[in-house]
This record gives sequence, structure tokens and C-alpha cells, in this order.
Amino acid sequence: MLAFWGTGLVPGYVASTFLFVALILTGLTAPQEVFSSFSSTAIWLVVAGTVIGAAITHSGLGARRGALARPHRSKATLR
Repeated sequence: MLAFWGTGLVPGYVASTFLFVALILTGLTAPQEVFSSFSSTAIWLVVAGTVIGAAITHSGLGARRGALARPHRSKATLR
């Protein structure tokens, strides 16, 4: 599974799904244990942040805000 993710052979979400399915089908863990992390509020915070970040990137808002801030950055960072 790590080779799929690390080489980019398949997208990350597909490699994660392979891992979940493999753990369940081999009987190494119960489905309740595999999916128990989704009941944590911390994982949903990460998921929400990822979705918001993707929306900002896709809409171009990040680039527009960066263009507005560019003239105001410190001259010390221009080296």
C-alpha cells in the first residue's frame, strides 16, 4: 500500500481505500476498528481544512489574496 502511495501510481485516496479493504478482508482488524478514527472530531477538523483549502485553491482566491499582499511584504524577504 505504501508503494502505491509513495510512487504516485494511484491517488492517495485510492491507496488509503486499498489499505482499509485489505485490513478488513484479511481479518487483521474488524471494520469497527478500521473506521473508528472517523468518529474523532480531530479528523473532521483536518478533513474540513483540506476541503476549504482545496476550494480556495480551485477558486483562485489564494492567488488573488497573495497578489494583494505582494506589494506590502517586507523588503528583507526579497533577497
